[in-house]
Amino acid sequence: MSLGSFISSLLKKAPQPEQAKEPEHIALSKIEKDIDELEAALHASEAETLPVTDDAFLPDAKIINELDYSHVDTARENHPPELVDAYLQHGYIVQSSPEFDLPRARVDLLRKILASKGLDTVGKKPELVSRIQENFSTEDLKAFPFKSRYFMTPAGKKVVDFRSAAESRKRLYRAIELTRPIAHGDLQTASEMLRPSPTSTSGMQDWPEGIWRYINDVGCDDGILLVAIAEMRFIMVYPKTVRTDLECFGYHIDEDELLSSFTGSCAYYEVSVAERHDCLYSIFARCPEHKNMHGKIFSPSEAKVGVTLPPFSKQCRCDVMLVRKKGTT
Repeated sequence: MSLGSFISSLLKKAPQPEQAKEPEHIALSKIEKDIDELEAALHASEAETLPVTDDAFLPDAKIINELDYSHVDTARENHPPELVDAYLQHGYIVQSSPEFDLPRARVDLLRKILASKGLDTVGKKPELVSRIQENFSTEDLKAFPFKSRYFMTPAGKKVVDFRSAAESRKRLYRAIELTRPIAHGDLQTASEMLRPSPTSTSGMQDWPEGIWRYINDVGCDDGILLVAIAEMRFIMVYPKTVRTDLECFGYHIDEDELLSSFTGSCAYYEVSVAERHDCLYSIFARCPEHKNMHGKIFSPSEAKVGVTLPPFSKQCRCDVMLVRKKGTT
């Protein structure tokens, strides 16, 4: 054997570095395409800007939300009056009109208004309101102390939507960042991204495996759904928030499907823990239609979504609990 052949044979026998787990049952190209399109939509939305006023007044979406539908007196107690006036001046909020306030006024004020012109003050509230509308102009009514409210204008809503989209975009970017390695089965990278520092643990670093095993079990190739699961699982937001975030950029997701997939990924996380600790797992049935599964015990090697592992249906929200094997401590 020549020296070159000998060296070649040694290289072939040398241990190869461990490769990331490649999903065997999912269309990875479809997932990547979905994620790329979502990311492109996020990038495109960054080009949108808010118009800046001549005096460079920067509106705060939180303050606009707080002022919206609040009573004038309450708003001016909770915020500096000059700040409220600035939002009025720039058209982000508007004060309710007498026509709006009139039907909502107290009966004693309605009678006082009628008495100011010597009109009949007897009758039920709708009658009093109608009588005032027939005999008083808008200018007349401005003289009376209605409990007015502030309302968000279209310009104010644009600010709120803009800020909301920015927060949604931030969450989705983070979810996408975590979804890509999970889809490729690179669980080590995904786990490291969840650690606060290389030497610490966050308690979440094992969760990517649950998602990865779930999507391979059911053959999920919906990249948007995977991003949604990651956002709900790792960023810890409610399904409604996930749905709203995606809708900001033109994507719709079925909430039942999201919750079902979330249930499955959580169940597979518990299965992974059971494997590492040489345990079994049992079903904790939360759904009446699956109560026949309650308390059943399975080995991690038997795990199969819909058969021995939740979810057993799209509406299933059953849990998994670890069970020690007999004779173990």
